[in-house]
Amino acid sequence: MIKRSSAPTILTTGLVAGFVAVLVACIQVTALDVSAVEASSGRMLRTRQVEASMRPRAAAVLAGVMPAGTTPGSQPGENPDAAVDAMLHDPAFTKAFAAALGSVAGHVIKGEAGPITLDPALVRAAAISSASARNPGTAGIAGADSGATVALDTESIPNLRGEASALRVAGSVAAILALTLIFAGILMSDHKDRAMSKIGRWITGTGIVVLVVFWLLPEFVMPLIRGWTQVAGVVMSSGGTLLVPGLALSAIGLAVTFLANRLIALQRGHMLAVVPKAPTRRSTAADKRWRNSA
Repeated sequence: MIKRSSAPTILTTGLVAGFVAVLVACIQVTALDVSAVEASSGRMLRTRQVEASMRPRAAAVLAGVMPAGTTPGSQPGENPDAAVDAMLHDPAFTKAFAAALGSVAGHVIKGEAGPITLDPALVRAAAISSASARNPGTAGIAGADSGATVALDTESIPNLRGEASALRVAGSVAAILALTLIFAGILMSDHKDRAMSKIGRWITGTGIVVLVVFWLLPEFVMPLIRGWTQVAGVVMSSGGTLLVPGLALSAIGLAVTFLANRLIALQRGHMLAVVPKAPTRRSTAADKRWRNSA
């Protein structure tokens, strides 16, 4: 039989399980959500690592749509990288990259296989749009086959289907365990107000961790490191998806803690008010004579 004295341990175990469940849920709505990864394509294209890997491919396509004898940056005073930059940031190219990024996520999360290429029509449209802005004669070859094939290296893409599935199961188990143990810990506790105060502090701490891990670090710290760390930051933050939930979680935790501590203070004041006081003995004539003789 479980002793009531073990209620704090049960409650703490449940809170730890709840913390794990929240972190897993955050990973599921960011790194393990294909639509969230696709939505981050624009920011990911602006990272140095991805831009460096896409630039040679974009330049090759761009050279294919340029008039004969001209290359990007061949005009006097023109920045050689300007045309490629314009192509990489063109809405058509971003759309093609987003779809390919969804396929990359499918390879990683769902174990999909096969080559990954950007939509040739969208890539060609982005190349022609960029080239036409610098050489109007390019618009005349808009229908030509420019060999606008941009393929991504699938050999280096890891297959984490098993790990992703195990993480989802672990999150579900942790959530069920957390609800069960927290509820049991509250019922078994001799001081339910203190238990609620502890729960409030854990909720506040969990909200702060969510804000730090899925917003503060990805948005402000990881971009300074550059490289693939910056790319990971884009995936983790997902455009600040968890900023509002993290703030809400922290606010709820603070409110629960405040109300629980207020209840504890009120109960302590009530207990002190009802504690019987020792009756005061009335002064007698003998007491007065004793004080006067002193």
